[in-house]
Amino acid sequence: MARLPAPFESACTGQPTAHYTLDGGGLQVLNQCPADGVVRASRGHARVAAGSDGARLEVSFWPAWMHWLPGTWSDYWILHLDDDYTEALVGTPGREFLWLLSRRPTLPAERVEAMVQFARGVGFAVERLQFSSVPAARD
Repeated sequence: MARLPAPFESACTGQPTAHYTLDGGGLQVLNQCPADGVVRASRGHARVAAGSDGARLEVSFWPAWMHWLPGTWSDYWILHLDDDYTEALVGTPGREFLWLLSRRPTLPAERVEAMVQFARGVGFAVERLQFSSVPAARD
């Protein structure tokens, strides 16, 4: 729905998608976005950070044989997750990247605004957010 984009997403011309699939003790990650008439894809692996009760992930887009090296894993914090698992706010601890995610193509404007304000309150530069989808009109 919105993002402070990671380098992979900087060339996206349409709405990026992220798909997570259970894989043994972790998750397979597939990020895709339309760019210049083609769909760019980035595959990675995620694991739950120890002691986080599932609120923090470690994500790597490096080849599996490199996962033992320092610096190949990035920290992603789950800042918000609704009760139905239909919307989430995920960011990095340094506040350089942020994603407002939804299982639906649109969210009500008040939900988007609430998550944007939450992100602002914890220090993200929300004025730089790139929106991929227009919030649904209020009823």
